[in-house]
Amino acid sequence: MNMLRFRSSNHNLPIETGRYINVERKDRICQLCTSHDIGDEYHYLFICSNFKEDRDNFIPKSCIRKPSVFKFCQIMQSKKKSLIVKIAKFAGIIFKKLQL
Repeated sequence: MNMLRFRSSNHNLPIETGRYINVERKDRICQLCTSHDIGDEYHYLFICSNFKEDRDNFIPKSCIRKPSVFKFCQIMQSKKKSLIVKIAKFAGIIFKKLQL
């Protein structure tokens, strides 16, 4: 369920909630870290310092070293069951931390 919510943007990450209340895209930032990055799926999976330990446990090392939109797309489109399960668990952790 978490993977489905994450992939379909059916969640309350700042990138989505800001859209509904007419916050400019550039102002929909992550409230958990000091990076001032937009709080979207890419940010929470690859960048947010608040999830570093979880990221190390669930995201392949090759993606963590040099994150990119290409690698993000590869992960999100993966058909490898073990990777999908890990991403779903990580998404659950993100949702829980953000109380979504």
